[in-house]
Amino acid sequence: MTQFMLRDGRTINAAVSLEPEHLYSYRRSDGTTVYCLLSAKAERLLLQLIRDKAVAPNQEIADPGKLSDLNPDRSRRVFASSCI
Repeated sequence: MTQFMLRDGRTINAAVSLEPEHLYSYRRSDGTTVYCLLSAKAERLLLQLIRDKAVAPNQEIADPGKLSDLNPDRSRRVFASSCI
């Protein structure tokens, strides 16, 4: 799992990857690498990747208008609380 840090300091562990231009990486004293998201766009991309990975390829979403990732503030709370 890769550890990502949102711009507000909360972390999310996820088995996804983002392009390097969206990240700043640093190594903690315990040796783990943390990838800090550099923009709101990077946060949206991360949440989209997590959502896409959670939905099976053959599974359709009933109402995409109700997805939490359309509201970045709500999606951060939802994913951050479920992944930490």
